[in-house]
Amino acid sequence: MSGTQRRSWPLSSAQRGIWFAQQLDQESLSYNTAEYLDIAGPIDAPLMEAAARRMVAETGTLNVRFAQDSEGPRQLFEPAADWFSALDMSAEPDPRAAAESWMRTEMGRPVLLGSGRTFTLALLKTGTDRWFLYVRGHHLVTDGYMCALTLHRLAEVYTSLLNGEPVREDGGGSLDLLLADDAAYRASERFTRDRDHWLDRLAGRPEPVTLATGAGGASRSALRHTVRLPAESAAALRALANRSRVGLPVPLMAAMALCLSGMTGAGEVALGVPVTGRSGGGRAVRGPMSNELPLWLELRPGTSVEELMRQVSSEARQLLKHQRYRYEDLSRELRTVGSGRRLMGPSVNIMSFSHDLAFGEARATPHNLAIGPVRDLSVCVDNRSADGTVRVHFDANPALYDAEENAAHQRRFLQMLDNLATADPGQPIGTLDILLPGERARVLPPPGDSRTDAPSRTLPELFEAQAARRPDAVAVVSEGVELSYAELNARANRLARSLVRSGVGPERLVAVALPRSADLVVVLLAVLKAGGAYLPIDPGYPRDRIAMMLEDADPVSVITTRDTAARLPSLPSRADGLLALDDEWTIRALAAEYDGDLSDADRMAPLTPSHPAYVIYTSGSTGRPKGV
Repeated sequence: MSGTQRRSWPLSSAQRGIWFAQQLDQESLSYNTAEYLDIAGPIDAPLMEAAARRMVAETGTLNVRFAQDSEGPRQLFEPAADWFSALDMSAEPDPRAAAESWMRTEMGRPVLLGSGRTFTLALLKTGTDRWFLYVRGHHLVTDGYMCALTLHRLAEVYTSLLNGEPVREDGGGSLDLLLADDAAYRASERFTRDRDHWLDRLAGRPEPVTLATGAGGASRSALRHTVRLPAESAAALRALANRSRVGLPVPLMAAMALCLSGMTGAGEVALGVPVTGRSGGGRAVRGPMSNELPLWLELRPGTSVEELMRQVSSEARQLLKHQRYRYEDLSRELRTVGSGRRLMGPSVNIMSFSHDLAFGEARATPHNLAIGPVRDLSVCVDNRSADGTVRVHFDANPALYDAEENAAHQRRFLQMLDNLATADPGQPIGTLDILLPGERARVLPPPGDSRTDAPSRTLPELFEAQAARRPDAVAVVSEGVELSYAELNARANRLARSLVRSGVGPERLVAVALPRSADLVVVLLAVLKAGGAYLPIDPGYPRDRIAMMLEDADPVSVITTRDTAARLPSLPSRADGLLALDDEWTIRALAAEYDGDLSDADRMAPLTPSHPAYVIYTSGSTGRPKGV
């Protein structure tokens, strides 16, 4: 190990974010990554252990433990003990099942960072000339790409020792090299260019959509559902990529983007894309450097399959060009840390490395067991089998999805892959079916059914009927505030009457510049009750973007708070001033309003289901933002 005379090192930028996240739940398994190699052929077990010990000794991050002092978290040179195991399971009734059970149990043990043992390597014999080589490590010391580099180095060392040849010297595991490469990047002009690229790319973006129907935080583990794509299906996808002159990851990302858009109705989606975080000389460094960044795509129904392939490919190339700028830095710059706001939706992780592994004459096929933290939903596509098949893992955060939802989303994804692979290049993406067999009958009436008539009731009427049915039921919960349906309805009615007197009615817009809160729900409902349409304004948007939206939409009123009002640009010509909800005059005036439901007689004009409810502005990534 290079630089062992230095007994203590700081953490790299990649390690710091992981360290602090792990401190929030020290027994969490989410930062464990694990793989095993299925090896067919003769293996010398003692020689494998000798090769493993040599490989580990030259890999810096595998020889440290982590501690915190007055300077913050540090990594100390302290090689772990008892990290290697050799087990013979060939006499078990089902050796493969026994080996898989052992690996699952080992993966279920949390890594206590202060203990010094942050990784495990095991050789499991499952039959005559059949072995599993298992490796599990914490993301503080390894990542998916480093794991591939490590296993390639282990195969190289083992084969050299087996053949009685000198082992090639390798400095890729140097911890000093890892930290020097990280420091050089962060002090470079490239770091500044990458930062500027991402801040410009994400300026004014809406909240990324997700397939989750509930809200939840981080989870200690993930739900995994795995399907193997047959060789012919995988070949059809590769043929699509070849026809489109793109790499295999492109149709995979396109399929997930179409699923996300189709299930949510969003015209813009942001996929999380895990990347190696390496460039130039850093590609061979054996250390944790992986990163995840958002890939924003616009999906319009008339876009052709070929055009979508080109868009995904172009956006992915730009992302890879700026892949070293860290997710944690981006979160701080955009002030999403601790806010609950996401930078991306589901992620798509394409594992295409680690082909052609051999230990002497024995060939090895890699299998992924765990990829690390899953914030939302992670599609892990393992494209490393020698037989041409592809394994598709859907890892879901159990705080957001249950096993049935996870499996259903995977079926839709696989169907979309087939749709793309068999589509004509000029076919509009809006014609690709997102519904599974049997789902169409549940969501659409049969042909000729008269129930397809337009609705006869407005949204306020539907809400008021629910409030009458369950007045005491909880309607809103936000940051310690809880409103029943009756309370929400009464507060919205008071505000709606005030809005009507200020000129709000059908076909008229009200700008709403409020943080996410119970008040925001009250205001949106009040605008609808008054007959108007709301225009949401994120107070975190750049001032120029807010000014453009207000000028373009020309609302008759702007509802906000006193603090937010100070950050808003000048009002449009039609706006009848600002209505600050937390102003004492406003509070007293609303308290005096009647809280009964409004009728058309109370509004400026009768309200019908065909009147607009809201206006949303596009991101403007392809030109001036447009109100829709």
